[in-house]
Amino acid sequence: MSFLEEVKNKTTGDLHYRALEWFVSHTNQEVTWEELSEKNLAILQKGIYKPAYMDYALSIKQTLESDYPDSMIHRYPDGSWSHQYFQEGKSGTSDDKRFTNRALAKCMEDRVPVGVLIQTQKKPRTAKYRVEGIAFIVGWENGYFLLRSDVNEDQDNIIESQLQKPSVQKDIEKLVRNVSQQSFNPSNIIDHRKKTVATIHQRQGQGAFRDMLIAAHQTCVVTGYQLTQVLEAAHIYPYQGTETNHISNGLLLRSDIHTLFDQGLLAVDTATMTIIVSPELNGTEYENLANQPLRLPKDERLHPSKEALDLHRKIANL
Repeated sequence: MSFLEEVKNKTTGDLHYRALEWFVSHTNQEVTWEELSEKNLAILQKGIYKPAYMDYALSIKQTLESDYPDSMIHRYPDGSWSHQYFQEGKSGTSDDKRFTNRALAKCMEDRVPVGVLIQTQKKPRTAKYRVEGIAFIVGWENGYFLLRSDVNEDQDNIIESQLQKPSVQKDIEKLVRNVSQQSFNPSNIIDHRKKTVATIHQRQGQGAFRDMLIAAHQTCVVTGYQLTQVLEAAHIYPYQGTETNHISNGLLLRSDIHTLFDQGLLAVDTATMTIIVSPELNGTEYENLANQPLRLPKDERLHPSKEALDLHRKIANL
């Protein structure tokens, strides 16, 4: 059963379901604005389209000349993707009351997917959009709605089985017992640990946490890459609030390395502080990262938590 069929009973009637079916059947195709408008799949005035006949948003579109800081589509090795889409309005919490943002929030609450459109060509020639398909809204952070296409179910099951292993559970309990000796408190987010790999979305790492990691690490700690525009603040434990924005819970990573780390395709051997690469990456450019040392600052107070890295490695089964 497809994930669209699974949410069929949550859609607002046949029109809603058929519209989502259109997005699925046209995935990866380029279509004209005229077709989108004719089929009532998007509107010109707003990026978030909420039809009058439903409480949910039906689609979002990103235009070439948008002044919103939307991210690029971020694609993963398993074919899935994620996207950060900025809410309507830029005035802060008052924007939460806009009907478009409330419609997207309802999609997130009820697990109803939306269609995603990315403009590829603007007028004076015919405006065109790439249909990315449909995606679930998996979170909201600093004005961004976080979208994720269908999560690989097999990978999700593998991660869940790893988390249930006695050795992993033992390490979790040990980490919780020792937490009183640390300023970073993983016990606050243990209930959400499954999201370490299974629920992934691209995060730009904006704000003080990213600034702190850039100041401490200077470069991607795996590759040495220095262009800050593509360096992201990676949480060893997934973001669950400001308590996770601690220097010992962070790595400064190039965006693609961040993705692989979150997916459990890269981990760290804390005995040597070197990179472990999943066999799934054999034959790719990333296999050369195996056994390479982390590029860490001289000041050990700025180093990542070894206990957190060990737990990440166990969950990744590397």
